[in-house]
Amino acid sequence: MISAAKMSEGQNSIEMSSIEVTPSVIAEIPQDPQLQQQRLQELESAFVEFAKMSEGLEASYQALQDQVSDLTEELAAARSERLKHLQEKEKIANQLAQLLDALPGGVVVVDPQGVIQTANPAAHLFFEGELEGMPWQQVLDQNQEPEETALEKDLVLKDGRILERSSSHAGQEEEILLFSDVTETRKLQYSMNQNRRLASMGEMAASLAHQVRTPLAAALLYVAHLEKSELSDEKRLQVSAKLRSRLHHLNGLIKDMLHYARGGSSGDEEIEVSGFVEALQQTLEEEIKRTLKGKFQVDLQLEPASCFVGNRDALLTSLQNLVNNAMDVTEGAVNITFRMLSVEGGGIEMQVVDDGPGIPKAMQEQIFEPFYTSRARGTGLGLAVVQAVADAHGGEARVESVEGEGALFAIRLPAKTRAEFVAGSD
Repeated sequence: MISAAKMSEGQNSIEMSSIEVTPSVIAEIPQDPQLQQQRLQELESAFVEFAKMSEGLEASYQALQDQVSDLTEELAAARSERLKHLQEKEKIANQLAQLLDALPGGVVVVDPQGVIQTANPAAHLFFEGELEGMPWQQVLDQNQEPEETALEKDLVLKDGRILERSSSHAGQEEEILLFSDVTETRKLQYSMNQNRRLASMGEMAASLAHQVRTPLAAALLYVAHLEKSELSDEKRLQVSAKLRSRLHHLNGLIKDMLHYARGGSSGDEEIEVSGFVEALQQTLEEEIKRTLKGKFQVDLQLEPASCFVGNRDALLTSLQNLVNNAMDVTEGAVNITFRMLSVEGGGIEMQVVDDGPGIPKAMQEQIFEPFYTSRARGTGLGLAVVQAVADAHGGEARVESVEGEGALFAIRLPAKTRAEFVAGSD
């Protein structure tokens, strides 16, 4: 054993203690003093490098320990923050669950396969039977009244209740359906419309009495002329034509009054497009031949064999009013196009387009109001009837016109309609 041997060269020194020198090591030490000195210097250099490496490793280890300590603290802080967020999310989820349970509206969540994932208590009150895990279409078929037609967003149940539905998608996965009971609201809307029409009956009666008196007096005068024996055949035909015109006018007044007083009716008749267009042409044929100096043409932009639901007579009357208005305003010197086309959502739109003088902007805002007319012979009910019929079908009536460039009147009907929301509920 060599103990506490000190080797030095310049300012570098290494203390070696307890270094065991084995026979093999002694055998490797050269006997030449110069070589021995060289070998000792090499060993000393190796020990110096080893000491430096040890110090570097110790520093690295200490730095690594510091990093681990810092990371441990950061992870602990992150874990604490995440737990806090999870607790907040859980609190919000519980609040949302309580809110869904307390909502008066029904909420149904449907997965991409059409299966109900969850439903709140209000939805269970609206729909009979099990909901969770059931195909939504099956639940709908079991609860919906198939014979009833309604507004596009309305759902009529077998017990007579009316639900308004809306939907939204949660990302690309689920569909959320929201249902609100609007039975009472629809009743009130219908009653308000009826009361509004009844409240205007007095004004209408006074106006109608005045309107009827003039053509009736003229008709009586023409009848008196016809009774004259000295009247020639040619003159008799002229008087008959004038009498017929006055009687047609009276008939139109009565029809407008009845349609407006009843508020229109949507009906549930399935109407074929081709048959409807043919009926309209037959209805207008006599008036067009007698009055129109321009062209009347039909532009059909949907399949003639396709069908829609509505009240055939009410719609024909409305379109007849629109065509007659165009001819009256222009004294027949106008070209008229009747157009039918499909619209987004499965509904249809019927348009009456003319190339007449157009309608001033100020007049367009009042043109569908009852008793509003710019013609001396008008009743002011023709366009009001159009509006009433469109409302009854759950649709809308509108006018588009630029003064001097003609006018377009349109009646748009949704895919499904229902006029009397409270039919059979009283």
